Amino acid sequence: KKTPSQVISKNLFKIREEIKLEDFKILKRLVESSPNYINYSELLDVFPENYSYESKKKKTRQSILYLEEYLVQKIKLKLPVFEFQRNIEDRREKQIRIK
Repeated sequence: KKTPSQVISKNLFKIREEIKLEDFKILKRLVESSPNYINYSELLDVFPENYSYESKKKKTRQSILYLEEYLVQKIKLKLPVFEFQRNIEDRREKQIRIK
């Protein structure tokens, strides 16, 4: 049985044609780091420099929600697609990975 990460990798070309570039960049980073967690802050730099930190955080959250919905509907993955945890070294930092 294929992992969600493998299923996404196999469909990357199709996915790229259907979603926004920022969403795709976030998804690609999650796939590359899979099965490890990635710090949320590492996803923020897919957005333009002129965005404030708060805007980047909000857009990242929106992207992740959108990606989850997209992957469940179009790629037929099961919920939850992503897993979250707190960074072990710095409890303030949130981490994410593909389940």
